[in-house]
Amino acid sequence: MNEPKFKKGDQVVMHSCIEANNPKNYGRIFTCSADSKKQLGNEVVFLELYSGYFSVKHLARVKPEIENERGVFELQNLEVKTDKVSLVISELSRRGIMFIQTKSEDEGYQMIYFKAPHEVFIYISYEIL
Repeated sequence: MNEPKFKKGDQVVMHSCIEANNPKNYGRIFTCSADSKKQLGNEVVFLELYSGYFSVKHLARVKPEIENERGVFELQNLEVKTDKVSLVISELSRRGIMFIQTKSEDEGYQMIYFKAPHEVFIYISYEIL
């Protein structure tokens, strides 16, 4: 294995797995207690206050706020009706914004998490949704 995907101290959030939908873990930020490593052919990492290791393919790094010339980037989350998801994803992709899409606890909705200036969130909320 080359460089580990996550290093000790990285902050991550679970996505697209059963554990992520558990109310104890949903939206919770975990801290890696060690660098990720190969275990039985999969890259895994130990998380503080979580029993056992966890597959890195179901984790996304949470980065601190980033400032650039357009302002502060904030972690945004939207609960989107399933019929509007493709419109939101198209807009985020058009702007070159990376996102994570997960199922919502409410039937017929999906959650979309992304980091962008607040004006992007406002635009999507009022113009698309």
